[in-house]
Amino acid sequence: MSFKRKKKVIKRGRTREEIRWDRFYARWLEIKKYIEDEGHSYMSSNSHQRSLSLWTIYVRRKYKKGLLTPDEHAYLQRIRFDFEIDQGFRRWYNRYKEFKEVWNNRPPNQSKKIYEEEMPLTLRIWLSQNRQELNASVLRQHRKVLLDELQIEWQPFISGWEDNFQQLVNFKQQFGHLNISNNHHQLRLWLEVQQRRASDGRIAADRRKRLEGIGVVLNPMVLGRAETIRIVSEFKMQHGHANLPSELPDANHTKLIQKLRRKYRRKVEDKLLREAMDKLGFLWIIPGEEEEILKQRLLNKENAMVKRFDNKLLELNNFIDAHGKFPEPSSNRSEFSLWSWLQRTKRTICNPALNTHEPYVRLFKQRLLDIGVSFENVKFR
Repeated sequence: MSFKRKKKVIKRGRTREEIRWDRFYARWLEIKKYIEDEGHSYMSSNSHQRSLSLWTIYVRRKYKKGLLTPDEHAYLQRIRFDFEIDQGFRRWYNRYKEFKEVWNNRPPNQSKKIYEEEMPLTLRIWLSQNRQELNASVLRQHRKVLLDELQIEWQPFISGWEDNFQQLVNFKQQFGHLNISNNHHQLRLWLEVQQRRASDGRIAADRRKRLEGIGVVLNPMVLGRAETIRIVSEFKMQHGHANLPSELPDANHTKLIQKLRRKYRRKVEDKLLREAMDKLGFLWIIPGEEEEILKQRLLNKENAMVKRFDNKLLELNNFIDAHGKFPEPSSNRSEFSLWSWLQRTKRTICNPALNTHEPYVRLFKQRLLDIGVSFENVKFR
């Protein structure tokens, strides 16, 4: 009996490098799918894929120590794997997605600055915090990359200044002057801010040069002061005194003098101009004019009071017609506001210590009585 010796089959085993690569590639496929779904590679430790989350931590530590192979590093870069450790990224990214949804709904013809001011307060605060971190050089690079994709303005004040300056240039090209009216309110306010900063020496030299290059007068107060002194001096030379009347032949001069006296009454006049006017003997208050101004102010105040009462009374009548009763202190904000006004008005009318505007008080009481308001048991402080 002969026995044949079986041929020994030698199976070649896989090397450690091949086994390690297969494991890496399997994890790489999982993290690739996660990045495609979530947009980032930062996984929570409480995730149902805990093993994958631990693997990402392990990879980041290897990257930090420089132990990743060139192939592993290239594969991870291909799927935009985040090598930097960022524990608060998931919370930041949730806010980023909320911001991105609102930001992408911006109308094409609306400026970024104006749209940003109309965004919810939480998103504006979040964006401001990211800008502060960038200025302090502590904003993580991958966060900046995501915000750069939205074309965020990192220096809104600089870009806003450039936008307003271009609007000013366009205004001069269109109208041929820089006397901005109230129809361009925002541009006019911006120009006044630049003039105040120039007067205080708080404007950059290059900006001053650019503004003066298009004909902007950065010290209008100095020019206005000189013009006022010139008008008063010429009047004094012609008439021998500086008691300028309220109306002058030149309408612009009339407006300037009336403005000067109005500022004096409000105690907001220019001190240097005040000293110059006093030396010329300028008449700040025309005899009899002050009484007329006070009478007109009182009349305007009473007219405004009557107008406010009429509006509230109309609102009260509408409420009674709609509900069939007088307003009560309830959780309804508009009803509570109307009830509070009615109580305050009744206390004011019934208070014997308040004798001002007595004819109007009697009129108000009669109109309230006509609609059935009771003044019994009214308490006042």
